Amino acid sequence: MRNHKIEDKLREILQDKTSGASILSQKLIEVIKTKSLQTKSEKEFSTFLKKLQNDLKDNHPLLFQLHNVVYLIQKSLKSGGIKVALTEIEKIEQGLNISIQKITENFLKWLNLKSIKKFSTATLSYSGTVLNVLKNVRSKIHKVYIFRSCPNCEGETMAEKLAENGINVYLVNDFAIDYVLNNVDFVLSGCDAIFEDGKILNKAGTSSVFKLAKLSDKDTIVLADFLKITHLKFDYKKLARNAFTIKRKEKLTNLDLIFELVSAEFISNYITDFGIFTNQNLNSNEIIHPTSKMFGLR
Repeated sequence: MRNHKIEDKLREILQDKTSGASILSQKLIEVIKTKSLQTKSEKEFSTFLKKLQNDLKDNHPLLFQLHNVVYLIQKSLKSGGIKVALTEIEKIEQGLNISIQKITENFLKWLNLKSIKKFSTATLSYSGTVLNVLKNVRSKIHKVYIFRSCPNCEGETMAEKLAENGINVYLVNDFAIDYVLNNVDFVLSGCDAIFEDGKILNKAGTSSVFKLAKLSDKDTIVLADFLKITHLKFDYKKLARNAFTIKRKEKLTNLDLIFELVSAEFISNYITDFGIFTNQNLNSNEIIHPTSKMFGLR
C-alpha cells in the first residue's frame, strides 16, 4: 500500500533547491526510518531505496551527503537485512545529532589555537552546519557578512536565521568580496562534498571568495560532518552538466552557475566532527592532522 505521507515528504525533499545538504539529510533519514519501520519485507525496502537513489540522481545529483545516506543503508541492508539497516539508520541519525556539537567544539579549539577571542567572518549560501555552529558561538561573534549567493539567493535565508538568533549580520551583494575581506578575520563555508583529493563541492561563488581570501592572507575554513567526506566515484565531467542552468529567451541565453569545485590549495582548514585537518604547518597538536588522514576516518 502506498504511503502518501512518506511520498509527500520525499517530494518536498526532492523539490527543495535552497536548503543545504545537512538540513535535507536530516529530513531524508527521518523518512527512510519511517519507511523501514513500516515495510513488510526486505525486498520492498530494497526497492524503495533503489528508487530513492535514482530520484536523488535526477533531482539532487550533486548533494553527495544524501547519496551517502542511501548508500550506507543499502550496504547494511544487503549485509544483514532490515534489522541491520535500521541499526545503521539510527547510527547515522545519532552521528548527525552530535556532529554539530563536535564541530563546534573543534571550531572553538581552532579559535583558541589562533588566539581569537572575538571575530568577524564571512560566509555564503545557506549551510545548516555553518548556521548551527555560528549560533553555538554567538557570544564570540562581532559581525557576520553573508553573500546573497545569486541566482537562488540562499544567503538571504541564512542571514534572516542568524539575525533571529541575535547575531550582528550584514547581507551583502556577491560583488562585495574585496570590501568584505577587508573587514573579517577569516572566511567560513559549508560544503556538499569533500573528495579524496581535498577538493570540495559547494555553491557557486565559494571559489572566488576563497581565492581572494588567500590573496588577502585570510584563513578559509570548511565546516563539514562525517557524511560529507565521500569515497563515491565522481565524474568531474558530470559536474559540468549539472552545475548550471540554461534558459533561452529569443536571442538571449541566460546561464546560471549553481555549483562549483574549490581546489584544496585554497582551503586552510577542514573542521569536522572527527577533528581539525589542515593544509598549513601549525604548531603540533593532537587534533591537527594532515588532510590525507581525513579519508581513513570515513
